[in-house]
Amino acid sequence: MKKCVLFFILIFVLASSFGVNAKSKVGSSQLTDIVNAMEANQIKVAKWSLYTKGTLGLISDFKGYEKMVGQLMRTTPGFNWESLDSKRPHWEVTGTRRNNVEGVTERLTLVQYPHKGKLETYLIYAAKGKGWQNKKWNEFKGIFDKQMDTIFSKPMPVFTCVTGMFNDKMNVGLQSQARKLLHTFSAVPIEELNEKTFVSISAYTRNWNEVIMTKKRKMNVQIALRDKGLGKKRTVTIGTPIITSEY
Repeated sequence: MKKCVLFFILIFVLASSFGVNAKSKVGSSQLTDIVNAMEANQIKVAKWSLYTKGTLGLISDFKGYEKMVGQLMRTTPGFNWESLDSKRPHWEVTGTRRNNVEGVTERLTLVQYPHKGKLETYLIYAAKGKGWQNKKWNEFKGIFDKQMDTIFSKPMPVFTCVTGMFNDKMNVGLQSQARKLLHTFSAVPIEELNEKTFVSISAYTRNWNEVIMTKKRKMNVQIALRDKGLGKKRTVTIGTPIITSEY
């Protein structure tokens, strides 16, 4: 529970500085940009995810929260919901829906969180998939966009993350592979961590308008590469504006 709440706080803080200047559908277009960059660099997509959050308003007590949950359930059919528990430190309820055709799992989480002496409610919407097929993604993209329009009254920031595996035959250093990926995005490095088996780079690209500020510099893409040792494939994780999964 504590890890989940900390993750939500991180998303809330970063989203407050993550500018969105157009449509909520921006996240889905960045997802395909990242996938195309991976495929251009002989990286096989293993999994991908989209996260977004929005504030739904203030509540005074559990009854108000319960009412909000009921309204969410009515507007999002097909989700399987957890039971409500008023004794939790932070009221939280999650609904999941598995799309067997496109192989995507959707998750909605409604959280009550104390903020400046009040009780605010936040809604997290996440979609996760394994592998990549353009046809299946094109079919699900419409579902994602429609869901965004249904649960949020205005455009929301979308955090995009993709993890892939390098071709076994590639014998290039991690840093060289990271630089090649940066070049694919026309990105300028902002911060770097270079180790023997791990490389992480935060960067900025003009290809995407949405940014967050770090140390008074713009940033909107993170790239992390890990070498898991002899006989195991190298992994790469790319996220915008930050990586939102373990790497």
